[in-house]
Amino acid sequence: MEGQTTCRVCGRCFAPYGGPRAAYCKPCAAEADRAVGRVLRMDCGECGRAFPAKTRLARYCSDACRIEDKRRRSRDHARRRMADPGNRAVAAARTRAAHAVRRDAEGKKGRGARKPQKRHQAGRRAGRTPRGAAPRTTTCRLCGRSFGQYAKTRAAYCKRCAAEADRAIGRTARARCKECGKAFSTRIRRARYCSDECRAAGTRRTARESYRRRTADPEERAKAAARVRAWYAAHRNR
Repeated sequence: MEGQTTCRVCGRCFAPYGGPRAAYCKPCAAEADRAVGRVLRMDCGECGRAFPAKTRLARYCSDACRIEDKRRRSRDHARRRMADPGNRAVAAARTRAAHAVRRDAEGKKGRGARKPQKRHQAGRRAGRTPRGAAPRTTTCRLCGRSFGQYAKTRAAYCKRCAAEADRAIGRTARARCKECGKAFSTRIRRARYCSDECRAAGTRRTARESYRRRTADPEERAKAAARVRAWYAAHRNR
C-alpha cells in the first residue's frame, strides 16, 4: 500500500510512525527496547561478586577489579616467561642495554665530579674482590658452567651466554605491515603495523568490519536502534 513500509525484522507492512525513516514496526521496536533494557546478572572475573550488566561481554564489576585482573595476568605471564633461563638472559641483556643508553646520555649532559673515594672503599662498594683474595666463582644460570665474576655487580651469566643474549637483542626481524603491506624491520616479533598511522587505520578498519558483521542480523540492527533511542531519551531527560 502507498505510504507504508516493510519491517526489516519481521517483514510485515506498517505505516511509518515517529518520522518517515522508521525501519521497524512497533512490536519489533518494543521487543528490541525490552531486550536492551533487560538487566543481566553476571559474575565478576576478579572478585566473583554478582553484578548487574546490560551486555553479556561484561567481565568485571568495577574499574578496580579490571585493573587488578590485568595486573595479575601480567604477573602470571612474566612469571611463566621468566621460568625459561634463555628469556631471563635476554631480559638481563635488555637491562644492560638500557643502562648503557642512560650512561651515555648522562655523560653527554656532563655530570658534576664525584667525591673522591679511597681505593679499597671504591672496590668494596663496586662489588670487586679485595686485593689478595681468591676470585669469586659462580654458576651460569643458562649453561651451568662455572665462571669467575667479571662485572662490578654479581653476574648471573657467563660471558658467552651474555654475549649470545646481547646478539639476540640486537638482532632485528623483518615483518610485513597488515595495513599497507610494506615490509619493515622490528625487534618485536609480534609487531603488526609499520607506523602509528597504519595502526590507527587498521583499528578503524577492524572496528568497521566488526560492526558490519554484527549488524548483518536484522535483530541486532533493531537492538542497535533501540540503544540509540535509549541514549537520546536519557539526554532529553537531562
